[in-house]
Amino acid sequence: MVTLAALVRVATPLLAPAFVPTAMATAQTLWLLAFGGLLAGLGPMLLRPRVDGAPG
Repeated sequence: MVTLAALVRVATPLLAPAFVPTAMATAQTLWLLAFGGLLAGLGPMLLRPRVDGAPG
C-alpha cells in the first residue's frame, strides 16, 4: 500500500494534474491503511509479555 501511495502521489501530477487534490487524499488514505495494518499485526505482539519471561 505504501508503494501504491507513492506511485499515486508521483504519477498523478504528471499524468492528470487536475486530479492532484484527490490523488493526495488517496495517497494519504493508503498510508493510513498501510500503517494501520502494520499496527494491527505488530501491536498485539508488542503488548504481550515476553515469551522467555525476562523483564523488559
